[in-house]
This record gives sequence, structure tokens and C-alpha cells, in this order.
Amino acid sequence: MLKPWRDAIVGNPVLVRTIELEPSYWIVPTVLHGKILGYIEVDPDGSVLGHAYFYQSSDDLQSCPNVVTQLNAEEAYRQAEAIRNTYFGTEFSEPIFVHDDSHDRLAWMIEIRIEGEVVSRVFVTPGYVYQRKLGEKSTPQGRETQS
Repeated sequence: MLKPWRDAIVGNPVLVRTIELEPSYWIVPTVLHGKILGYIEVDPDGSVLGHAYFYQSSDDLQSCPNVVTQLNAEEAYRQAEAIRNTYFGTEFSEPIFVHDDSHDRLAWMIEIRIEGEVVSRVFVTPGYVYQRKLGEKSTPQGRETQS
């Protein structure tokens, strides 16, 4: 499965933060012909934590995304609109790329604040959108609320 990576180049790394906004690790994309084949997870100390790839077959790379986060921040913000529209008199953060507990639960997170205090967080993944209010526990699937 990693055979196409031989001809790929390394793209710009993306910092992955915790939901508390602490730096956690980097994902470094592998790029071939403008498509992101996958990424390498790199710890802040430089050690490799693992890797992921975005294709099912090394013969079919056209389905790979154009950005390593699979959605860009603007797309994530738009996809969170249904949940954002349920709040009035609130502030919304710009989307921040995070892992929600487990390192492999990657999502764009938008904080919802009232008078500067975080009251809820919206998480946007390529497959679904969910919300977790402050104080709620994460479920293993991370799908408390879908839209």
C-alpha cells in the first residue's frame, strides 16, 4: 500500500492540537500529482508516531483529497452552520485542527463562547459534524450530536 509514496514529496506539516489548544503532534502530508496520499505523524521531538493513507488501493489514487485535513477550515466552518445557527449572542472561534481525545480522532473544532467563556465545541470531520457542550464526556465514536 505504501508503494506510491516512493514517488511522493513531503508537503507542509499541519499542527494538531488537543481540544484544550495545546500543541500535540504534526501531520506531514505525502503528495503525488497534487493529491494527498496520506501523512506521517511526527511528535514535537521529531520521532515518527505512525502514518495513515487515504486510498483503498495503490492503483486508485484519484480519490485522495487535495488537503491533508481532508476539509479546509472554510469548509469546516460552513459544515458547522446548522449547529452555529442554534446559538444567538455567541462568538465562534475560527476552526482549529485538533484530535478529540484519541490521536486518530481528527477534526476541525469550533469553540462557541458566551461572554468570552467556552460553552460548547463543534467538531467537523469529513463524515459528520457533532457538538459537545462543556463538561460533557466524549463517547468512543465521538458522535454525540450529528447533523
